[in-house]
Amino acid sequence: MCGIAGIIDLNGHRTPDVGAVGRMLTTIAHRGPDGSRVVSSAGMAIGAVRLAIVDRQGGHQPFQIPELGITVAFNGEIDNYLELREELVATGARFTTDSDTEVVARSFAEWGPSFHEHFRGMYAVAIYRDQPRTFLLRRSPYGEKPLYVAHLPDGWLAFASEANALIGIEGRKSIINMKVASQVLALGFPLAPETFFSSITQLDAGEGHAFELEQDGAVEPPQGGVCKGTPALNLRATHPASTIEPLAHDSPPRAHEGRVQLHGAALLDELHERLRIAIGRCLKPGVPAGIFLSGGIDSAIIAGIANEIVGDSIPTFSVAFSDARFDESAHAVAVARHLGLRHHVIRIDTITPEDVRRVCLSHGEPFADPSSLALRKLCEFASPHLRIALGGDGGDELFGGYDRQRAYTLIRALHTRLPARVAHGIAALLATLMRVFAGDSRSQRMERCSSAFARHDRAPYMELLAISDEQDRERLLNDKFKPFARLAAAAARPDDEPRPLPISRLSAFDESRQYEASTYLPNDLCSKSDRQSMALGIELRSPFLDRGVVDFAMGVGGDQHVSSFTSKKLLRQLASRYMPDELWTRPKMGFGVPIACWLRGPLRSMTESLRDSDVLVNEAHLSRDAIVDLVNDHLSERRDVSRLLYALITIDLALSPRS
Repeated sequence: MCGIAGIIDLNGHRTPDVGAVGRMLTTIAHRGPDGSRVVSSAGMAIGAVRLAIVDRQGGHQPFQIPELGITVAFNGEIDNYLELREELVATGARFTTDSDTEVVARSFAEWGPSFHEHFRGMYAVAIYRDQPRTFLLRRSPYGEKPLYVAHLPDGWLAFASEANALIGIEGRKSIINMKVASQVLALGFPLAPETFFSSITQLDAGEGHAFELEQDGAVEPPQGGVCKGTPALNLRATHPASTIEPLAHDSPPRAHEGRVQLHGAALLDELHERLRIAIGRCLKPGVPAGIFLSGGIDSAIIAGIANEIVGDSIPTFSVAFSDARFDESAHAVAVARHLGLRHHVIRIDTITPEDVRRVCLSHGEPFADPSSLALRKLCEFASPHLRIALGGDGGDELFGGYDRQRAYTLIRALHTRLPARVAHGIAALLATLMRVFAGDSRSQRMERCSSAFARHDRAPYMELLAISDEQDRERLLNDKFKPFARLAAAAARPDDEPRPLPISRLSAFDESRQYEASTYLPNDLCSKSDRQSMALGIELRSPFLDRGVVDFAMGVGGDQHVSSFTSKKLLRQLASRYMPDELWTRPKMGFGVPIACWLRGPLRSMTESLRDSDVLVNEAHLSRDAIVDLVNDHLSERRDVSRLLYALITIDLALSPRS
């Protein structure tokens, strides 16, 4: 578990500025309190900061194999590295450490660019080879670990684990990517491969690139010139002496309904065993570990299985709020008591502007999921006790835990069977009834999803993820950027072309899971978990994202996961093996925070300051009148626009001068 950074000469054999790489590592030093090192040679300077988990004495980074000219900087962990090590030893490889980083290096030496196909785990890796000169970047398929890239003038390329390390390295101010600014206003988070800053991109989950660099003579320029991971850059113009090959995309989870041919108790036993293996891989002998216990089913199952494996009372941690609408601490306490665990609760009664600034700075670009504030507090509380924490990310997305997944199933069924106008009328009526009887803002998302189907937008499911109304976004954006107010436009990939919406061959439920797995999971949940845990020197891992568990979840038919009135059927059955029904048969709350109240209370000064923000108007090209109206509406309690206001705060902080 580490942070990595480096600078590569794509055009020749110039030695990069080692001091610049050192400064990049200083920016991400929180990711690796156990060591920092930079190695350099003609054409490259690569560094890493280390959080020591595997081979704490010998696993220093960057790792080099001098006789093969290979240098590896690696962030993450390969869960099956011991099995791979044995396989590589059988081929004649000789190991000098017990680290999984050396397994990565030897795997590349043995299998080349397809080395990652042998891995189970989470990772972001950079590999440099002297002969033939090659530079490779690769990110694991579920997006647990980040990797950012900046193409610099004169053929230099810089990479780092966090965008913060790349901001300003070019010696000029980065230009805002207004499409991504619109994504933050609409969804609360950027969608890879783009970032808020036009000069910085990120590898998408599962993405990889291999750069074939200049040898003794000039290399023919690449044809077409555009790199998938850097859509705004023309490599032919920028890097005439290098070629680039987008490697095979290690896709995020995809549904293969019916692949798992098990039923009843055998199906549940298989899930239990796969989770047991995944949790066992996460826990390391001699490394302090604990569970972030939310009070929900997912983390409770993890706690129960982990406690069986450890054979001792594993520590658990949860947050409590004074606002009962968001407080699940009593449920977490009950689960811990039933399992006989050592439980710790941190109460969050208020939040400060400085808390918000710290959380926003850790992302390096706008990121507007306010639950980051609570996760940061939880990590601060747990950090003296833990090196590894286990959480439940992936349980809802893969096993059908969200109401929006069932709402999408209903809406798609209406639009598949009925004329668009009739289907939308029925969906709007259902949304109105939901709003009247439940007072639920989710009804607005449901109506927007139906409207997207009716107008043939390419991704109507995205409307169920939206945190704001299109009308508010239209008022905020100036005329030049108004097209991005529509979520379908803001979320489109660089190579997407407008075309009529096809009805997927997947079931609606499976389609919803793939949207969750390719957008919300890597870009929101995994990003939040990585930044806030690594900021405190904790490795937060989710056993639900183990490849064996993911393959199982996606291979089981939708009717085994959900019904009209029941979510996460399989996980509920598994939970019954560890706790009585009364501990988990209750409505889902989710990991939310009282951001609406905070923006009117302890964070009111930040809310009010939006009215006078010049950077939002002059640099983010947003309407001051629209901002003032949103602030006034929220503070007067005419309506709750807290998620949109929090997004504006994160944009404002990202553009403000840094101390």
